[in-house]
Amino acid sequence: MGYHIRHYCYTYSMVYLSEQEFGTWNGEVVKKYTWRTDNGFSLSAISFGAIVQNINVPDRDGNISDVVLGFDDLDSYVNRNVKNFGGVIGRCTNRIAEGTFQIDGVTHRLTKNRDGHHVHGGNLAFDKQAIKRR
Repeated sequence: MGYHIRHYCYTYSMVYLSEQEFGTWNGEVVKKYTWRTDNGFSLSAISFGAIVQNINVPDRDGNISDVVLGFDDLDSYVNRNVKNFGGVIGRCTNRIAEGTFQIDGVTHRLTKNRDGHHVHGGNLAFDKQAIKRR
């Protein structure tokens, strides 16, 4: 039996981080953080909901494409008509049926934010919070 071994050459490049104001929400400044490398890769995330706004990646020919659906302004994220678009899901994911669950015989009740169920963290989920960096 023969084995084919591929050799991969990894090139390491510096990662640069920039920070800029993206808008204001509830009286707080929302920041946009962008990580870039020398080969053209970049990722931008905003502090509102820890939303990944865009990821730009180079293809094998060096052409760069954004591979994330996102908006160019904060207002579009705040007033989006698609629930949970681009944000971090939580505190829980999926659906908690009828907004209740039990642990060790104790019933816990959650807000019912969609069709009588608790979905993706409720009305005050992570995607609707201002996330602060440390």
